Amino acid sequence: MDAMIRLLFALLCLSLAGCAEENPKDAPGSAESGPRVLTIYNWAEYIPQSVMNRFTSEYGIAIDYIVYESLEEAVQNIRTGKVYDIVLLYPEMIPQLIREGRLAPIDYRNVPNFRHVSSNFRDLSFDPGNHYAIPYRWGTTGLLVRTDLVTRPVSRWSDLWDPEFAGNIALWSIPSNLLSIALKALGYSVNTPVREHWEEALQHLLALKPHVTFIDNKIPSVVPTLAAGEVAIAYGWAFDAMTAQEEGLTNIEYILPEEGTFLWMEFFVIPANSPHRREAELFLDFLLRPEISGQLVNESYYASPNEAAVPFIKPEIYNNPLVYPSTEALKHAEPSLPLGMDGEAMFESMIKRVFPVK
Repeated sequence: MDAMIRLLFALLCLSLAGCAEENPKDAPGSAESGPRVLTIYNWAEYIPQSVMNRFTSEYGIAIDYIVYESLEEAVQNIRTGKVYDIVLLYPEMIPQLIREGRLAPIDYRNVPNFRHVSSNFRDLSFDPGNHYAIPYRWGTTGLLVRTDLVTRPVSRWSDLWDPEFAGNIALWSIPSNLLSIALKALGYSVNTPVREHWEEALQHLLALKPHVTFIDNKIPSVVPTLAAGEVAIAYGWAFDAMTAQEEGLTNIEYILPEEGTFLWMEFFVIPANSPHRREAELFLDFLLRPEISGQLVNESYYASPNEAAVPFIKPEIYNNPLVYPSTEALKHAEPSLPLGMDGEAMFESMIKRVFPVK
């Protein structure tokens, strides 16, 4: 499994050379005065409250946890100068923010636990040397199916366009994922450089849009929607599948589509205008403690890049292929790569066509 993951993530290195500057400027220290409050900007319920409480108890630093509704919202707020100390982002969004000087370089003297991070997540070309980003977790994207509510097997992304399932599908309103699904359904790579492929995927997605329910990005899981029978198919992640298993919902199956899953990775960054950089680095080091990383996996069911966390992960989770998939399951997988400056402009224009600004 490790060799396959390394090969897939190495695509980032091969495809993105030159995305980020090689020699970051020295980071100034955090403010010495003022209240010790760390502001974290993230998806809802992405860090367990128990973990944040323990950090506060140990270090006397309170946490103000602010929730965003979309990654695009997070990036826009960073660009407009809103003040956060730690933000969770996907790799696709990081290179441009580095070029714009929006992110602070990380002082690894304050993050010694980074040594536990697998080489699979180091020196990726969107951030050579991990100067600006620290990996949090990774996983697959697949389909969740109420097997008792469909009349035939669902095995492909393209099945979402089958008229038989119209009105019976739920999709998260995450534009990058939606376009990736459409690209995969059409047989294209999620990293295709061909503009016509993206335009075809957009039209394919717009054709599907009237026949699906969009999920509020603030809710933690689509499982309750599936359990209630409101829809028969949704796209989601290992967390959803494990939640269904935990709740005894044997009629919900997680499928990695035949066209291939697209891998996701999440990274923490520190905005350049953060007033508490040292405290932010302290928190990131805290999350990389092996026992804390293990706790995060046990509570979230998302795979960790922290190799030293394995002894602290419950065996039934670590050995579950939904969380840590096999080499065979990843055979047609690919990571989503940053699009480059021209690609980002194209993508932003497409987002507005999928979700028009009101």
